[in-house]
Parts: sequence; C-alpha cells; structure tokens
Amino acid sequence: MKLFKITFLFIFIFMFYACQESVQRSSEKENTTISTSENFEAEKSMREEKTDSTDIEIIDNHPKTELNGQSQTSNTGTPTANQNQSIWQIGTLVSIILNIILLLLLIKTMNSLKYQKQRKQKYKDDIFEVNKNASDLIAKNSSIIRNNNDLLKKINSTHEKKSVTNQYHDDEKSAEYIFNNINPNPKINPTPSSPEDKPKAVLFAGKPLESKVFTAVSPLQDEHKSIFRLTLENKEAYKAHFEVVENEYIMKMIANSPDTYLYNVCNPENSNQNFDGRILTTKKGIANLIDGEWIVKEENKATIKFQ
Repeated sequence: MKLFKITFLFIFIFMFYACQESVQRSSEKENTTISTSENFEAEKSMREEKTDSTDIEIIDNHPKTELNGQSQTSNTGTPTANQNQSIWQIGTLVSIILNIILLLLLIKTMNSLKYQKQRKQKYKDDIFEVNKNASDLIAKNSSIIRNNNDLLKKINSTHEKKSVTNQYHDDEKSAEYIFNNINPNPKINPTPSSPEDKPKAVLFAGKPLESKVFTAVSPLQDEHKSIFRLTLENKEAYKAHFEVVENEYIMKMIANSPDTYLYNVCNPENSNQNFDGRILTTKKGIANLIDGEWIVKEENKATIKFQ
C-alpha cells in the first residue's frame, strides 16, 4: 500500500512538471506570434506610405498583393493565437487540479504517518502498563509467601510450646503418680480428676462446602444457620467431634436438600424419604483445625440416619 502511494505521488509530480513545461512552451509560442503580428503591422504601415508616392497603376497592383498577404497572414495568425491561449488555459487548469490532488495526497500521507505514530506510542504504553501490573503481582505474591512463611513459623512455634507444656504436665503427672505410690499413709490419696470435669468448648457451624470445610463457625448458635455442633476438649484444641443439631426449622431445611447441607461431611444410613422429623447422628465425625478452617477428611465423616 505504501509503495502504491509513493508511485502514485511520483506520477503526479511528473505530470505536474510536464504541464508546467507545456504551459511555458505555449506562452513562448504566444509571445512569438504576438511579436510576428507586430512586425507585420509595422511593415504594413511602411508599405502604405510607399504607395502614396508611387503611380496609380502600381498602387492598384501592389496593394492587392499586400492585402492578399495581409489577409492570409491574418487568417493564419488569429487561429494560432486563439489556439495557444486555449492551450494555456487548459494547462493552467490541469496544473491547478494536479496541485490540489498533490496537496490532498500529502495531507492524507501525513495523517497516516501521524496515526501510525500514535498507534506505536499506544502499543508501547500498553506494554509498559502490562509490565507494571506483572511487577505488582509478583511483589504481592512475594508478600503473601512471606506472610505464609511467618504464619507457619508461628504455628510451628505454638506447636512446640504446646508439646513442651504437655510434656511438663506429663512429667508432673508421673511425679504425682510416684509420690502417691510411695505415700506412707494410703488412706490419704488425692482423687484423680475425671476427663468429664475438664471444661469443654462448643462451636456451631453452618452449611459445609464441597471441599468439606465448615462455614459460619461461631460459639453462638444461630437457629436459622447452625446445622452442626462441634465439641472440643478445650478452647485451644485443634480437633473436634461434630454432630447434627436437633432443630425443627433446620431439620426440615436440610432434609429437603441433604446433598447440599449434609452429604459433604456425612454418610447416610438410609434415604431422606424416611424422614419423619428427626435426623439422628449414629456416629460423630471428626474435624481438624487447619490454617484457621475446620476441615473434615473423607474417612472422618459422620454417620446419620433419617427417622
């Protein structure tokens, strides 16, 4: 396309100069014709003066010849001048038209170059913006990775502290056991505390996700959202046993859509067609706290029965 435009431009330039040359030659011819006619007029006046001094016969013969020559010259000279003038006008008109066309082509070419320059600049700006966004994403990912590493370090340190504390309690229990065995007075024996006396924590959870993660976990029960009850050994435990909450509103809701509300973390013993108003948890499931979320493994699902 560019090669075609350049060729077309050169052709117009060539035609422009050719028209200029034609106009110049036409003007030179017209000047020559005008000078010839002026010389003829001068010669005519001189001959007329001579005829006044000659005799009547010469006057009768000679002017006829001159008049014939004048008529012939005038007949041949006038069309030539008119023809040259019309050629000059046509050449001028063609030159003006070619100049206008050439100007329009130049303007169009300049606009095209300007548009291409703008497109290149926009393309560079887009590439710069994409690179900038990629750099920002890389920086954010690096920050997230650092935060995750710090969180893992904190979790590991917490587990280490917990293991040290448990070991310390185990040491105290073993020492207490030894002390009780060597107690000289067997009647005075400290009563061991039963596991039931230890304070337990209870949490309530809503609908589980397909990834077996409990949602809307809270220590308070919501009659319209709480579906499961999670029982922990203490508030800092990472393991909990869960069962279905017995609530009339919740029972009707989850019995109609057990695939959504139950089967992600529960295995049914029978069909929900047997539902008469109660869902019994025949085997409690186990959930583990991982990265701040209570997650149920496939082998730790609860078992339920529709009644």
